Amino acid sequence: MKILNIRKVIVIIFLLIAGTSIGYAILNHLTFFQSSTISIQKLLTQKPIDSSLTHQVVYLEGSVVDHALFLDSSSYQLQDETGKIWVLKTFGEIPNIGEIIKIKGEIIYQPILIGNQDIGEFYIVELQRLDLQKLSKK
Repeated sequence: MKILNIRKVIVIIFLLIAGTSIGYAILNHLTFFQSSTISIQKLLTQKPIDSSLTHQVVYLEGSVVDHALFLDSSSYQLQDETGKIWVLKTFGEIPNIGEIIKIKGEIIYQPILIGNQDIGEFYIVELQRLDLQKLSKK
């Protein structure tokens, strides 16, 4: 009787460990870009284009190195130590060149087809500018 109970406990512990491991693996895959700041290079090297990447939320941090102004929006180029990416801003003020910022943004892929070759680009739609001072206090 005691051996049967010990086996049940061992099986339950095994199932809990296996279930937790599988759950974390799935959660980690689903929140690939969401949990922390990622490098721009990591985002730009996601080719061939995986349609599940578009419209995911990412956190990027870097220095503003360029601006482009449009009629109803503007964009700026964000650079970290690994690369550069354009960020579309549809509200609020555009950051100053040289300013170091952290943003929450949505990944967009714009395909550009030349013949059968896609030379498209990723860009980010800024959803929120995060306060670096508040983040560093945590």
